[in-house]
Amino acid sequence: MIDVMIDDMECKVNVLHYAVVKPWKGSMYDCPSDNDWYGYTEMDYEIYDSEGNRIIVEDAHRADIEEQIHREYEAINDY
Repeated sequence: MIDVMIDDMECKVNVLHYAVVKPWKGSMYDCPSDNDWYGYTEMDYEIYDSEGNRIIVEDAHRADIEEQIHREYEAINDY
């Protein structure tokens, strides 16, 4: 689990799936899709409060949470 802060509240994120597809380096004509051409990150996760209760957060917080997840995985896996 990854520790994150949401509006000064300590939470834990359980990452269920995380995948990084780097931008395609070959010819654009050989690239499988436009997503592969630009690269992308997929993630699926659950968020828990400090007491271990699963919580739902507002969409406004998701970008920040996903950035924290990405930084954590980048540090571990050198993406």
